[in-house]
Amino acid sequence: MLVFWNKNEAFPSLGIGHFIWFPKNETAAREKFGGDSFPELVKLMMEKGIALPKVVTKTLPELHCPWKNRGEFLADGARDAEELRELLHETKHVQLQLIIRRFKRALPKLLDRPSKAESEIIKARIDRIVASRASYFPLIDYVNFKGEGLSDAEGGWGLLQVLKAMNDDSADASAEFGAAAIRVLTKRVNNDPKDAVHLPGWSNRMRQYGQFVLPSR
Repeated sequence: MLVFWNKNEAFPSLGIGHFIWFPKNETAAREKFGGDSFPELVKLMMEKGIALPKVVTKTLPELHCPWKNRGEFLADGARDAEELRELLHETKHVQLQLIIRRFKRALPKLLDRPSKAESEIIKARIDRIVASRASYFPLIDYVNFKGEGLSDAEGGWGLLQVLKAMNDDSADASAEFGAAAIRVLTKRVNNDPKDAVHLPGWSNRMRQYGQFVLPSR
């Protein structure tokens, strides 16, 4: 589903990367999730000369979500949502570029740990995941899904926290990464129970890491 606004969230999720688009005054959620990601996608589309629908251009230059809440989106946004859906369907390659770009930006910071030993552990776990049948997919998907985990605003459930939570005795690194992600997200929900409604869906997504097979070229 390329355009979706969960009833328990203060923002829509868009595209294959579930890019977040916050309403202007949604500061608390913006801080919690480490900021918007859909505006960055729009800027990349603009760099590539991709024509944008009116539902997006009317939000320039701030690029705030045009709907204040889900109710307004459902009442007013049927045509706009279809325009967004068409745009996102035609630009999946650009969305993937952005997801990969974000992971590449995060990688040096993930390896810049306080101690050399910790940095080597993180690097070894990344290398094991990349060498698995899922390759980079779990890493680039998770960093786009829950952030890098490099700032307090992200809530302690980002990529770095999952890499730290992994066990090294698993034969399948991608499946273990998914299991570690579920443990981290479960801990987060235990500390913030209002997010419990999301946990089943998150867990299903994490389990897919162990089932993903990189298509052959």
